[in-house]
Order: sequence, then C-alpha cells, then structure tokens
Amino acid sequence: MTLFENWGDYWWPGQYEECLRNILHDTTTGGREIHDPDELERIERRLTTIRAAQLIHDPAHVDQTFTPGHYHALHRWLFQDVYEWAGGPRIVTTLKGDSRFADPEDIDRLLALVHDNLGDPTRFQRVPRGEFLDALTQTFTGLLMIHPHLEGNGRTSRLYLQHIAARAGYQIDWTQVPAPVLIDATIAAFRLEPDALQRILRNIVHPLHDTDPAEHLRQRMREMPPPGTPATHAPPMQAPQHPGGGAHPTPTRRPHDHGSPEDRTLGF
Repeated sequence: MTLFENWGDYWWPGQYEECLRNILHDTTTGGREIHDPDELERIERRLTTIRAAQLIHDPAHVDQTFTPGHYHALHRWLFQDVYEWAGGPRIVTTLKGDSRFADPEDIDRLLALVHDNLGDPTRFQRVPRGEFLDALTQTFTGLLMIHPHLEGNGRTSRLYLQHIAARAGYQIDWTQVPAPVLIDATIAAFRLEPDALQRILRNIVHPLHDTDPAEHLRQRMREMPPPGTPATHAPPMQAPQHPGGGAHPTPTRRPHDHGSPEDRTLGF
C-alpha cells in the first residue's frame, strides 16, 4: 500500500505532474502498468462510466446519508478501479490562481457545514422549487470551493447532487448543459458569482413526475443566456511552496472535471 503524504506520492516515480500513480495493473490491464496520461484518462473514463451505470441501476451500492461519508463513498465507488486513494480526502493543499481550496485538515469539517446547511433533502418536497434551487446552488458552490479529492470532484459532485435531487422529488439532466457552459458557471460560482450556475440548474432540474420534454425545451430556450456571451477560462491550478524546495504545481491534467460524452449520457 502506498503512503500518500505529499504531491510526489500521487505520481509515478519520475513522472511528476505527468501521469498519476494508479492501480489499473491490478484491476484492469492484467499486470501492465499505465504510465501514459492519455491512456489513463481513457481507461479511467470508461471504468467510472461503468461504475456510475452500476450505481444508477442499484443505488444501494452507496449509503445515502448526506454526510461527508456519503460524498467520499461516492468517490470511492466511482474510482475504486483506478486510484488507491479513491474515497480518501486529498492530503495536499491546492490553489486555483489566487484562490485557495480548503486546506486538507478542514475538508470534512467544511463538508459537514455544507450538509448541515442543506438539511434533510426531503424537506424540499414541501417548499417552492426556487427554494430548492437556492439550496442546490449553495451546495454545489460549497463543494466546488472545498474540492475534497485530488481528482474526480466534478463527477462525484454531480452524482451527489442527483442523490439530493431525487430525495427532494426532482431529477437533474446534466446532458442538457454543454460542458463549456457548465465550466464557465462553476468558475464564476467559485468566485462567489453563482447566478450563472443557478440559471443552469433551473434549466436542468425537473420534478420526477414531469414527463413533458417539450416544455423542458421551451423553458430552457427562455432562460438560456444570450448567444455570444464571452467565455472565461480557468487559471491553472497550483500547489503552495514546500519547505526545502521550489513550488510544485498542482496537477493540471483535468482542472475541470465535467465528464465525457459517455458519462454525461448517464446524466453525470
């Protein structure tokens, strides 16, 4: 078992910020280690898509407690075939531009605050939809700012929000929003400008009993931002200075995890 104590431990020896250390040789490739980052990404996407499909078919794979443990268990389920640290909160500090994600020692405490603010999702069955959208936006923004895991936060968060929505009597169709639009909205939310993210959620969150796709489309057309809205781009993620050495950059392989066409077809 690998001991993860610093940035270097997350990477194959001699491949710092090139290819993440993985366990595919034990789970998938019959002993062949994967050191190519593009191959790792392809296999990872395929395996997490399979795991997501299994979870959608049988939600009992993850206990829906709406606690930090629930979130970590989702991550563990999705990435169990790929990373030894699947389900474990990151143990290193990460930055995005001048903005800093939660320190490792604060991750579970802040996740608990997010969940406490949300409360029991079933309560949203009895309140106006707008109140649920406010809470869902706040929850998503909190998860973005905490960034609980080194990799895979986007996929984990979207599945987690699906669990919340289902308990509240809603469904989320992530396939209705283009990935670049979602990326821009999450960047803005991270900067405490959540309006775009809430507009997206308003368009893709529907009552579980709502079966009128034409009305969904009409609502989306009414509320979509005007064409030609300038896109923003994420600054590169960074790691802080480490004593006794220079700055070690944070992994930049996928700073925004918003899913492939395959896993987005599954709604995450």
